[in-house]
Amino acid sequence: MNFAIQRLEEKHLAAAVALSSDAGWNQNVNDWMLLLRLAPRTCFGIDCDGQLAATTTLVRYGDRLAWLGMVLTHRQYQRRGFARRLLEHCLNKADELGVQTIKLDATDQGWPIYEKMGFRMEQTIQRWAGCLMPGATEALGCAERSLAKLTEFDRDVFGADRTLLLTLLSEHANAFQTSRGYLCYRPGFRASYLGPCIANSDAEAEQLIRHALKRGGNWFWDILEENQPARALAAAFGFSVQRTLRRMLRGKEHRQQTDKIYAIAGFELG
Repeated sequence: MNFAIQRLEEKHLAAAVALSSDAGWNQNVNDWMLLLRLAPRTCFGIDCDGQLAATTTLVRYGDRLAWLGMVLTHRQYQRRGFARRLLEHCLNKADELGVQTIKLDATDQGWPIYEKMGFRMEQTIQRWAGCLMPGATEALGCAERSLAKLTEFDRDVFGADRTLLLTLLSEHANAFQTSRGYLCYRPGFRASYLGPCIANSDAEAEQLIRHALKRGGNWFWDILEENQPARALAAAFGFSVQRTLRRMLRGKEHRQQTDKIYAIAGFELG
């Protein structure tokens, strides 16, 4: 068996999508392309005899924060240590780049592994799922435009610079904003994905979310459990908790303004 760690490129997209869809995840080809554009030098895979056997991505938001995600192994190559090799490779790369904090959202199966690699619990995060009829919510007035003017607001709330992510989401997703808030949503492999959504108040968040949900269909919405108003909104719209993950970190403490984060950008993005 010959294998090697290599940077993921566009030529790997089809195989990467097959890996995530086979695992039942929601990322589609556009989500993978977003990752490659956002982190062209720190998305990695293991090639094993010409086949993409495993992946891990590291999205860096400056030196302050990086996010680990898309830790996947093809079922044919599981239990061979490929995921650990990629994780160690990404952690070494983050250390070389001087990243102060690394975070990830861990499943029940993954968190013991991350704990052994120096990660510790920060908080819990819930995936909510819902199915709405078109027009089930009222369409409220929100501007559809670039999010460039809100990057400073996002930086204050999130605690790191996500300018490039917001720029790419403005191209890749549906983006809406109010005076002091924004929301993106995008199609996924299994359901539309609601997020990120950052707002100054519950009322502003509800306005943005109502505007997005008017299209109906199946939705996923990932919420930090500490944000009780966001969970109350999800329940009011008919969503229910599908699963709970652990948000973990390695390095310096890094807290965000959780009360203003009504939906995260994705388990692979933070």
